[in-house]
Amino acid sequence: MKLSHAFQGYYIAKSAEGMADATLDIYKVMHSHLINQIGDKHLEEVTQAELRGFLAWLREDYVNQNTGGSVSGSYLSNAWKSIRSFYNWVEEEFDIDRPDKNLKMPKHKAKLIEPFTEDHIKALVNACKYSRTYKIPGKEPFQKLNTSYRRNVALIMFLLDT
Repeated sequence: MKLSHAFQGYYIAKSAEGMADATLDIYKVMHSHLINQIGDKHLEEVTQAELRGFLAWLREDYVNQNTGGSVSGSYLSNAWKSIRSFYNWVEEEFDIDRPDKNLKMPKHKAKLIEPFTEDHIKALVNACKYSRTYKIPGKEPFQKLNTSYRRNVALIMFLLDT
């Protein structure tokens, strides 16, 4: 059985089991990438080396269509999970040896989050105080005091503290 045909059966089975549509959509993208990389082979022909090569390709060469850069750690993790989930189903359905059995989850560096500077925080708080600038022909531009200023500042301070 070819990969493309097996993937269709997998999607039907997982949908019937209640897998979330969003998860299935992610897996479909990953499986499409896999077929594009290694070809639409028979299930028994796929090797662990090809699966490792696919994950390496995603990490090193694939260009993310949304960002134009390399993929995130969660993208790699989703690819790995999609492979593992698929071959778990294949093993149960067809009693075929799993080429992913020793496939390790790709490691990735945690993204460093830059904290806001004091100037950023002041700008956020000041942005809460007034509405946008109104420009009416024949009058000076003006801003209105935002009636929910204190609430907005409290929300920003709460979010900064968490």
